[in-house]
Amino acid sequence: MREAQQAALRCDLMLVAGSSLQVFPAANLPAMAHRNGAVLIIINREETHLDHAANVVLHADVAEALPAIAARLPAVRAVHMRETKVT
Repeated sequence: MREAQQAALRCDLMLVAGSSLQVFPAANLPAMAHRNGAVLIIINREETHLDHAANVVLHADVAEALPAIAARLPAVRAVHMRETKVT
């Protein structure tokens, strides 16, 4: 959790996708980032307690919204990818 908090304090942008922001302490991370100057984008079907503070709010299903957003972005080259094992 400490690493997540440190990352939230360093980030320039935080994208919250598909979270009601009801499970603490992780639900505090977007507010931490926003208070530290990060742009906050929330994509969730329902309203969250941070919608009023977010720079962008989309009330949508993330399974539909994220592919639609990605389809409109210019092609980008991955500069860093971390391989993750699924167990």
